[in-house]
Amino acid sequence: MKAVIPTLKLFWCFGMLGGCFWLLRTADYAHYETVVLAMIAALIAAVVVSAFTLAQSPDTFKELLREFSYFWHYSTAAWTISVAFATLATGAYLFLPHDKPHQLEHVDEAAKIYAEVLIACLGLHIFYRRTAPISDVDLLLILLRKDLRRQSSREARLLVAYPALNIGYYRAITGQKDDKASPFSNYAKFREEFQAAITNPNRYANATALTYPRALYSELYAQYDKLAASTPSVSRVNSCVAEANVLAEDFVKNAQLVQINPQLFPPHIIVIGDVVYSIMSYGIPLYQPNSSKPDTADVFNGTFVGGEPDHVAQLVVYRREDDVLAGIVEDHIQRLIQRTKS
Repeated sequence: MKAVIPTLKLFWCFGMLGGCFWLLRTADYAHYETVVLAMIAALIAAVVVSAFTLAQSPDTFKELLREFSYFWHYSTAAWTISVAFATLATGAYLFLPHDKPHQLEHVDEAAKIYAEVLIACLGLHIFYRRTAPISDVDLLLILLRKDLRRQSSREARLLVAYPALNIGYYRAITGQKDDKASPFSNYAKFREEFQAAITNPNRYANATALTYPRALYSELYAQYDKLAASTPSVSRVNSCVAEANVLAEDFVKNAQLVQINPQLFPPHIIVIGDVVYSIMSYGIPLYQPNSSKPDTADVFNGTFVGGEPDHVAQLVVYRREDDVLAGIVEDHIQRLIQRTKS
């Protein structure tokens, strides 16, 4: 698909240029005077509305720009293929015989076909993005960052139940120099937003995170790296452990961090306001207790086993906006915390 996209872009550009040239050669300028005036009026209205939006709510305007940027960068295949289908449909219509008294009426109909096909294809893409499970970790981090920014009041829920809080960090540092995530990576941007949400006293006042005991981070990542990487690296493991501890410490200082024994750990889930992310994780090592030496509150004698050989963990995530479901999850987490403390 990546090899085809540049060809489709080139086809689209030449098609649009050829179409514009053909319209200039055949246009009845008196017919288009009204259309041009309408386009100028629409442009002025768009500028006025944009200026008003920026003045009233700079965050809303920035959010629109971020959404446009996201669509441009992460939906290349969708809009390129949509334009290709729309161009083909329009071209086929223009080549068919017609009995229109004026050529411009034929062009108007073709423009409608182009717009309708384009909107339909992009609509299918948006529907898929909203309903299909998320399996791309970069997309997951983008959506988490967006939801953290969107629902940022003191009363908003923020619940995280995951073995370690640095979701996506291992992927971000794999192949990077000094085993550090690039500041331009999606993980780095997610981390910045995540820490801002936790450390700001005016946001998410009741934020809670459930993780494995911090004493187990090292063994967890050592087993994970041993299987996921072709060449295990102590430096990479230490980097992951340090990053997990940094985020855990943010919760200790500014919110609530609850460390749960892996045997009692709840399903992996993230709740941000009324948005629930149900996470199914495949390939994360499992904790196997030592039958001869049971764990205590501070000492863990078991080991981590399993994982996916030569493959990072696969996440399948369902995102749902449902305040009732978010409330049910919150009640369940709070009851689990009370049982842990008692």
